[in-house]
Amino acid sequence: MVHSSAGPQRPASPRTTMDFFRALQDGIESGWIPTLSADDVSCPDQSALPPTIPRRISQYWHSETLPEDVARSIEKVRHHNPGFEMVLTHDDAARAFLEAHFGRDMVALFDACFHPTMRSDLWRVCDLYVHGGVYIDVDIAMHAPIAHVTGRAVYDCFLMYAIGAPWCIENGLIIARRHHPALEEVLHALTDSLTRFRSDPASFENIWVNTGPGVTTVGIVRHLLATTPETASQAGGGCLLGHHGRGGASYGHDELAYKASPAGNWRTARPPAR
Repeated sequence: MVHSSAGPQRPASPRTTMDFFRALQDGIESGWIPTLSADDVSCPDQSALPPTIPRRISQYWHSETLPEDVARSIEKVRHHNPGFEMVLTHDDAARAFLEAHFGRDMVALFDACFHPTMRSDLWRVCDLYVHGGVYIDVDIAMHAPIAHVTGRAVYDCFLMYAIGAPWCIENGLIIARRHHPALEEVLHALTDSLTRFRSDPASFENIWVNTGPGVTTVGIVRHLLATTPETASQAGGGCLLGHHGRGGASYGHDELAYKASPAGNWRTARPPAR
């Protein structure tokens, strides 16, 4: 990433969701938002997650019954990350967890999610906030340890950003310590979005915006804006972003069979008629 020669510039305070996407782009291009450096990833054999990150990998599938291709993908994650606790959660276990740690109101928001991807979007942030560790989507086909993505970087929360129209922060891989305030901000964005959806289903745009990278971007950028520019521009000890392409150091994505069905593909999912 080439940073502006004028030094890090704090973006203007966002007012709309699109403003948060623009703030992400401006913050990365100016160097105000911390990103992985070449030094962080220059020696793959020295890759290691920071000591604040629990050696725990969590994944989600809505049913206790796994399709064969999903099971194979999960096994690849296990194989390439020995020494990690592996946690696979389904809908019923997620409800019990949410009620125990967040209460019935959070369970009600979970049950308002009409698609498994939405339920996973909410659960993963709650799970990482409570336990810390690594969340990985089940369609990730791993070929190397997850630590290779971030190398020797020092951070307490790591996500990847994608350059597009608009720029966004993805939620398919999240690495964080317990109770990280950036995840708390994402949770606020998620619960606000789902509360609006429950009261006004017509406000729903799509899963990407309402529970996926859209609200993830809002929460993470809001967290960074709440810190001082000096803190936000330091790549150690805080929230760190890496370009989407860094995922290739550890994994690719499988086109699993569930994505081919209307019920499984979140991209085309719409709320059921009431």
